[in-house]
Amino acid sequence: QACRMLLDANIPATIFYPSNFFENLTQLQLKGNRILLAGDQTTKSWWISAGDYGRQVAESFRINSNHTGNREYSIQGPEPFSMEEAADEFIRHYSGKQLKTAKAPMWIFKLLKPFSADLDFRYHILTAINNYDETFQSEDTWKALGKPETTLAEWAEKQSL
Repeated sequence: QACRMLLDANIPATIFYPSNFFENLTQLQLKGNRILLAGDQTTKSWWISAGDYGRQVAESFRINSNHTGNREYSIQGPEPFSMEEAADEFIRHYSGKQLKTAKAPMWIFKLLKPFSADLDFRYHILTAINNYDETFQSEDTWKALGKPETTLAEWAEKQSL
């Protein structure tokens, strides 16, 4: 709704709709030597590196430097993974410390969410991620802004350095 209001405001706007970022694995989900997961994602997301996303954003400004008109870009990476598959792929290619996954069932979040605004927020985000049926829709974005090149395996290997 906020995006629609912005696009209808008669002010040139560029909106990016990114999928999951590789960096979520290390910045949000990695605690100690475990990548934390919650519930079971029934679909896959087209994960992207922040570096590839940044290059696409920069290219959008380059090709529309006069800031005319509205632009919307679906931002997706080169490979789809469920959350668990992404964690496993990262662990397979990360050579830093030994990592494992730890998974909590969603009912725990559901049970505790009335007692914590943070857990309530996390429950809703995780429910959305676990159930969002993300289809590939970035072909036009790739044509306009360039195709993301970094795979999750390559990114994980670089995190090991």
